Amino acid sequence: KKSGLHYVFQTVANENEFRSAIKNFIPDIILSDYAFPAFDAPVAFGIKVDIAPNIPFIVVSGTIGEEKAVELIKSGVTDYALKDKLFTLPVKIKRALKESWKKIEENNADHALQKALSDLQKIMDSSLDVICAANVNGIFLKLCAASETVWGYKSEELIGKPLINFVYPGDREKTQASADNVMAGNNTAHFENRYVRKNGSLVSIEWTARWDEKDQVRYGIARD
Repeated sequence: KKSGLHYVFQTVANENEFRSAIKNFIPDIILSDYAFPAFDAPVAFGIKVDIAPNIPFIVVSGTIGEEKAVELIKSGVTDYALKDKLFTLPVKIKRALKESWKKIEENNADHALQKALSDLQKIMDSSLDVICAANVNGIFLKLCAASETVWGYKSEELIGKPLINFVYPGDREKTQASADNVMAGNNTAHFENRYVRKNGSLVSIEWTARWDEKDQVRYGIARD
């Protein structure tokens, strides 16, 4: 209270109450004595890890020694505070909460990014034309599902391989010249070459391509 923290709390004394509180009270942080009549902090921490791994867990004890404290920290416990030095507790609570919220934000951001990438892939895969990306060396980085329709190769069969390898040998020189021109900053439209399909047949391709200098990636749309 002296530290200015505003909070509500629930006190539990046995394993069943502890499990119920994590699921129903849904705490932002758990403060635990080291030993109880029914169970102890290591057991409580293990339960917490199984149910809610991201909730910070601080041991507050008057009996824990430095050796046990170090063992707890190594096992993943967020922090510990001695009862004869409770003035350290508010700082540790604030730090633990700050780190926890940061992780939550990072997880949410990562989830949002993964969803955006998934949505983008769905949009790409709905295209009848091949939408693809290649690095400065002409290695396929990403392709949409149309690669199988147009070239006969699934995207995973092409990713990591030089796109020039799939160009008809007679068109490789002009294809490389066009790629160099795109990477020099000149967007290309209506460039034509021939690709060798997986079954050995030829397919004529019309390309639109541009170069992203910042990401060092060449983006292209290939149309049969």
